[in-house]
Amino acid sequence: MILNTPTLFAVIVVLSLALSASVGVIAYRRHPDLFVWSAALALHAMTYVLFGLRGQISDLVSIVFGNVMLSTMFALFGEGIYRFQQRQPPRAWLWSPVLVIAVSFYFLRDDLVARSVVAGLIYPFQCFLLLLPIAQKRRQTAGRGQYILALGVLCVVVVLFARALAVTVGGVHLVSLTESNPTQGLSYLVSTLGILWFAFGLITMNQERAEQASQRASAELRRSDEHYRLLVETANEGICVIESAKMRFVNPKLLELLGYPEQEILDHPVVEFIHPDDRQMTMENHRRRMLGQADPRYAVRLLTRHRGTRWFEISGTRFEWKGQPATLNFMSDITERKLLDDQVQQLAFHDPLTQLPNRRLLLDQLRQSLAGNRRSGKRGALLFMDLDNFKPLNDTHGHSVGDTLLVQLAGRLRAVVRETDLIARFGGDEFVVLLGNLDDDESMAQEQAMDVAEKIRAAVDRPYQLTALRATGGTTVVEHRCSVSTGVVQFLDEVGAEEELLKRADAAMYRAKQAGRNTIR
Repeated sequence: MILNTPTLFAVIVVLSLALSASVGVIAYRRHPDLFVWSAALALHAMTYVLFGLRGQISDLVSIVFGNVMLSTMFALFGEGIYRFQQRQPPRAWLWSPVLVIAVSFYFLRDDLVARSVVAGLIYPFQCFLLLLPIAQKRRQTAGRGQYILALGVLCVVVVLFARALAVTVGGVHLVSLTESNPTQGLSYLVSTLGILWFAFGLITMNQERAEQASQRASAELRRSDEHYRLLVETANEGICVIESAKMRFVNPKLLELLGYPEQEILDHPVVEFIHPDDRQMTMENHRRRMLGQADPRYAVRLLTRHRGTRWFEISGTRFEWKGQPATLNFMSDITERKLLDDQVQQLAFHDPLTQLPNRRLLLDQLRQSLAGNRRSGKRGALLFMDLDNFKPLNDTHGHSVGDTLLVQLAGRLRAVVRETDLIARFGGDEFVVLLGNLDDDESMAQEQAMDVAEKIRAAVDRPYQLTALRATGGTTVVEHRCSVSTGVVQFLDEVGAEEELLKRADAAMYRAKQAGRNTIR
């Protein structure tokens, strides 16, 4: 059967263009490396268009340009292979055959046999350049695509070489490229099928690489999931996910800290586990996290099942949980640290004997009171008190009895003044009371301060029943009377004058001493 060459050319053009378009569609967004091969297949189609127009267009276009495009196709295939392998292509080797084809075919455009011989040498050489990188990276490239590609290239090499050999030894007599005879038709058909097979191998290689990358990514994701799951499950702090204000996930450490089984926590409102006084603050911080606003670590009291109320430090971040906005929260039990901090705070700002605020806390509160008075217009007052007849008690019965009196005195002071007022032990047997929110009228404020001072004087003046150790052993109850001399100073908004106000109150107290003690000035 004789294959009609022009018809075969038309079939080749249609197949090559269809394959070029298909490769281009596959390349779009997914495999950009395939665009080079799509262009190469388009050149293959254009080559046979020019071959088919032989006699209707000039030989320069039909023969020279047609074969230059065919040689360029092989060079582009080489570029694509090296790009696929992420290697720098040897462009001097890939593109120099294109120049050889252009020059030799220009001078041999009237000699079909010579052109066939040149084509039978140059094109197989270009095919060899395609097989070389495939062979070099054979072990690094998994899959069957590389073998399909190599088989297609070998088909082209065999056909072109056999055709050149047949023409050289005279086994085939060629008159024209478009001549219809069995040998020429078969060579065109097999070489084109080889090119198409070659292209199919390229597509398969890309697809296999994409599948392998996806498998590696999936495996890596699974390993990452397992890794993070292990980290979460073995973490030394509690971790939970809160979504829609409910506990959606808790790690084993948090279950241990809270003392609840998982079924009593999951899908339960988070407020069930928060101390009522801290719920509003906690949910406000959760709301801020959900909005992506930065918020610091904060302390909150949680209701545990087995240890009662415990202090926890909470931090977290916003993230997605099963496609829904949620927060990932980290919780650490800080109860012991909180108690220690409270003890340090107590020691730093309170008198260890009477548990009253000390001088440092008094000055801080006085500073705040002065600033508050400036805003409100209200007046305040300082009552500076020094005990009368206290030293003889220490000298006669010892400091332990004196300490007992000071403790009882602190209790009497607390019973007299308002909860909003501050009582401080200034040192030794000196005490200061800070009165706030007095009347904005100076005379009325003075009257209020003097009224409190008089109540304190009367309370302190009552007899004290104190337990003392006998010299011979055992204990005895000692009754002691102890009065107080008080200096009163009124203030409004003298910000920055804290020490000066205390000096004025101290001076007023000394005038009370000079006036006969157990009095107020």
